[in-house]
Amino acid sequence: MGSLWDGLADTDRRVKLKTVSNCRDLGGIRTTEGAVIRRKYLYRSAAMRNVSKGDKEFLKDSCRLTEVIDLRTLRELEQMPDDLIEGIKYTPIPVFDDMRTGISHEKEAEILRGEGGIPPLEGMYRGIAMQKESRQRLGAALTAIMSHDFGDGSILWHCTEGKDRCGVLSALVLLALSVDRKTVMEDYMLTNEVNVPKSEMLYRHLIAEGRSMEVAVSVREAYQAKESYLQAFLDPMDEEYAEPVDFIREALGVPGELILRFKGTVLA
Repeated sequence: MGSLWDGLADTDRRVKLKTVSNCRDLGGIRTTEGAVIRRKYLYRSAAMRNVSKGDKEFLKDSCRLTEVIDLRTLRELEQMPDDLIEGIKYTPIPVFDDMRTGISHEKEAEILRGEGGIPPLEGMYRGIAMQKESRQRLGAALTAIMSHDFGDGSILWHCTEGKDRCGVLSALVLLALSVDRKTVMEDYMLTNEVNVPKSEMLYRHLIAEGRSMEVAVSVREAYQAKESYLQAFLDPMDEEYAEPVDFIREALGVPGELILRFKGTVLA
């Protein structure tokens, strides 16, 4: 079985950090208009906790990082705060505050304590697309990304695993830049390079602990990226709007002129 990176032309977008997982540069992805996203402008990752000194230096020096957007819930921010890096702006924008949905620190702790499994994630993704508050917060995150001073450095956004909330926001960034759906989905699925081994480990742990097969499978499924998850976010958008950029402008409240300026800045 080939690497999940086989589907993308640029296979060196991964940022190999020792203490921050699932990190990659969106630079190198080509748009439908023939442009290419510039390197060292846009990054996505999992949570940034207990970041080593070497990784901090690499993010600041090699990645030019000057701002981090944290998409996790308020409880996650309090209980498992990011390891702030001196000189890098930290901007928390929780996509939602419901502890019962998604992959969060709280949900993982509940599972390991024997408090149930994880419901199918398609409902969560569709909820993010449909709920007014989530739309407002996604719009705020997109506005922060597009308003970033890229002359000063790059920006990174993350959630817990770098898959769900981070995956939705990354998809919207790529769609705003006129990247085709196939490539958007391929980038989303790259998370499995990191999360499939983790999900299998959690599955085996739960089975060894005597948990039910149903719970163990629900955890394994939830920690992996699946096309049906992201599609559950995209479907309501397509049902309501003719083009993704219309959704971004009208439903998320991102000004059209900001989108155009963003494209002019990060595309080459």
